[in-house]
Amino acid sequence: MSYFKKDLPNLMEALGIGDQPLPLIWTVDFIPGPQKNGLDTFLVGEFNCSCVGITKQLNLSSLVARAAVKVCGSGIKSKL
Repeated sequence: MSYFKKDLPNLMEALGIGDQPLPLIWTVDFIPGPQKNGLDTFLVGEFNCSCVGITKQLNLSSLVARAAVKVCGSGIKSKL
């Protein structure tokens, strides 16, 4: 995960969203890549932010709702 976080700005730039905030809820699918120096590698196969289910983490729904209100609220304030 640390490598993914480190490379995230490059991935976002490659997708043309380098100047945008990350979607509030999103997932990424990793595909196993070739081994390098005996270590596993993974490739990003897909980003998904349009149909993300959180049914396995329903205990986090109140945190997600608070974050959504915070993000949406700050966007509204910046336009006033």
